[in-house]
Amino acid sequence: MLNKVRIPRLRRERPESDGRNRTVQACNTCRQRKMKCNGKKPICAQCHAQGLTACDYSEAKIVIERKQLELAQVKIGAYEDLLRKLSLRADASTAKQITSTLKDPYTTRSERQNSSSSASFSSIGSLDNIDTVGEDLNRSKESRATGYIGKDSEIAWMQQLELNATKQSGNWDSLENPSECRPLTEDSIGPMNYRLDYDHLSDPEVTNAFVLPPKALADHLLHIYRSNVDTSFPIIRWGLFMDQYRRLFSGSSINPGRKWLAVFNMVLAISKKFCRVSKQDLRGYTDDDVFFARAKSLNISDTVLYGYEDLQQVQVETLMALYFLTVSRVNRRGGMIGIATRSGIALGLNIRRTNNTLDLEANEARKRLWWSIFYLEHLLSVMTGRVSCLGDGSCSAPPPLLFGNSNYRLSDVGRMGYGQLAQTGDVQWTIFQRDEQIEAQHTCLKSMEPSASLYFFYLIDLTLITHAIINREHSTSIFQDGWIQIESRIEVYSQKLDQWVSSLHASLAFEDKDGDQLLRSISYYQVSLALHYYSARVILNRHCLTRPEIVGNNGIRIPRSRFHNNTSSAFILASLALIAVLPDQPDTGWAYNVAPWWGFLHFLMQATIASLLHLSVLSVPARAEANGGAPKSVEMPEVVLTATKKALHWLYCLGRSDTAARRAFLLCNSCIRRIAPSKGLDLSDIPSTIDLSQTPSTAHHPLQWGIPRETSNSTLQQDQGSDNHQAPNLTASQAFSNNKGSEDILFQESEEAQTSRDSLRSLSAVLDTDIAFSEWISHPTAPNFQDLLLLMMGPNV
Repeated sequence: MLNKVRIPRLRRERPESDGRNRTVQACNTCRQRKMKCNGKKPICAQCHAQGLTACDYSEAKIVIERKQLELAQVKIGAYEDLLRKLSLRADASTAKQITSTLKDPYTTRSERQNSSSSASFSSIGSLDNIDTVGEDLNRSKESRATGYIGKDSEIAWMQQLELNATKQSGNWDSLENPSECRPLTEDSIGPMNYRLDYDHLSDPEVTNAFVLPPKALADHLLHIYRSNVDTSFPIIRWGLFMDQYRRLFSGSSINPGRKWLAVFNMVLAISKKFCRVSKQDLRGYTDDDVFFARAKSLNISDTVLYGYEDLQQVQVETLMALYFLTVSRVNRRGGMIGIATRSGIALGLNIRRTNNTLDLEANEARKRLWWSIFYLEHLLSVMTGRVSCLGDGSCSAPPPLLFGNSNYRLSDVGRMGYGQLAQTGDVQWTIFQRDEQIEAQHTCLKSMEPSASLYFFYLIDLTLITHAIINREHSTSIFQDGWIQIESRIEVYSQKLDQWVSSLHASLAFEDKDGDQLLRSISYYQVSLALHYYSARVILNRHCLTRPEIVGNNGIRIPRSRFHNNTSSAFILASLALIAVLPDQPDTGWAYNVAPWWGFLHFLMQATIASLLHLSVLSVPARAEANGGAPKSVEMPEVVLTATKKALHWLYCLGRSDTAARRAFLLCNSCIRRIAPSKGLDLSDIPSTIDLSQTPSTAHHPLQWGIPRETSNSTLQQDQGSDNHQAPNLTASQAFSNNKGSEDILFQESEEAQTSRDSLRSLSAVLDTDIAFSEWISHPTAPNFQDLLLLMMGPNV
């Protein structure tokens, strides 16, 4: 059979003029007319025949669809961002529905499993039993002294750290199921409390609460208060207060009143406490507890039980809460700041005023007093982990004026030109601003002159953001909202913190534009804002410090989600950044004169325990995508260990003269020494004990640091006028040296202090923050005055 041969098909060539070729794209004119177009540019044959000069060609369909898709993606992203922001303000059910809708439908099963695993094992216990109390807080004096400590307090972190350290030292780390560990709530949290709540607070007997100190001592203590306290707590209206103070010591028969004297003694008590901790002790003179006892005798009696609230009463209560903070009695401070908060609300200090019956100075005094109360209440909430008595939407008071110091005058408003800006509400808190408002306000703030008032605005602005974080992220409602809602809130509040730090005035900034710290020539204002900012970062990301979960008995660890890795890294980086603010060499003078001395130990312990928690976990990646305010890449765990050692050296240095710091060091030192063997940590250069017989290495005075604060001796003398009672420039070693040998010079009344003891006991004399001194002169010779005095104060007057 013959083989078949394939015959190829004949090719037919068409001439170019055949006209059957299709153009790639016809012009719009030919399309509308449904005419054949040859697609030539800039003009086709048909349009040229019609006498047109050019053709219009539309984009290809695929290009149009691609652009429409990109535009739709941008709009969807904007809608999702808007929904996330709305979910923060919506009720729990609506917020849960929004977050459920925003879930990515294309998330793989393994990703959902990882995310769920990270959430269920979140924060190695920070979310466990957040809505329960594991012990009877009324069972002993120690438990009552400590009170309830929430899971967001560094004391609760220390309890969890103690459990982890015990587990690791007992070789519990080999357990396949971490839930087999004994529950955290079995032990009392009291032993983990490094503060002095359980210690006895001296309560000396007061035989005469109306005695005045020598003028020179009072001047010195007032100067210390204005230099080291008033910038962050502008509780007092200094212009009027100093006028009244000057007239009191002028030798005239003036009746200051019980509440005014209580305010005066509380100022002296807080100043004397600062002298004691900063080693400026005026030996041979009354301690701070005596001044406090006098203020308590003058005010805390029938006034609290039966009296009506007034501004001076609120001032006394706020100053007493501040005093409890300075002496490390945080639990006692909680009750007093609660009373002060309620008293301020009763006077409407938390609400924006709409009438103009008050002058500007009186209105500013009220606003500064309220925001001082708010700041103190927030500090209590952070230190104890308790819910704040001020919920969302409880305050509408506007920001105070953003210029000058607390001794503002009406003439300053016209001179500076910023009064109308603050009064009309153009300056708003960052937490309440929309994104389009942020840039305009940043420009406004950065153009202002640096001042104590500008610092106070930034401090309260940051406090409001941190307050919102605690109320929305660390409340018991998280069990209703779900972990996805928490992630959304973390992202939103992280953005708010970024906006706050980017708005800082150049004189107050502690980071450059790249997020690196400015560690040299840093002032009190910068140190204070930096410590508060990094503390807020630690609180925000605390939930996400997690240990990978072990599945079953096969030892396989489920990795965390990308979000948890980033936020866990942001947590440890914020704690490292907080420690980096401190000088490399511990210095008590820096701690008490450059840092906010009333809360420095709290910030230091917060960062120290955070780094210890990381060392006990050792599973956080070395690079963070979220901005935590610290270097973006660190060598783990070496850098963390180095920073932890630095913090422990600081605690050791402070502990040589401060009991609370000594307890804090002993707790942290015990934990790290039990963690070290299982993690292979070198602790050779960490001190193990504190020799109480040693004295602090340095004893500094405020003037040695050159702190750029508003108040100085010249300011105090200017407030006092041109009389001869000007404040001397005293040092710790020279103060009242001419009075040595006296048992207690403070209570030996000089001629200028003897302003008629009977007149000082007047029951009707009251110096209000808005009322001139001369309007409240009363006559103590009224009938039955001594009988009334004995009835109210007892026979020991």
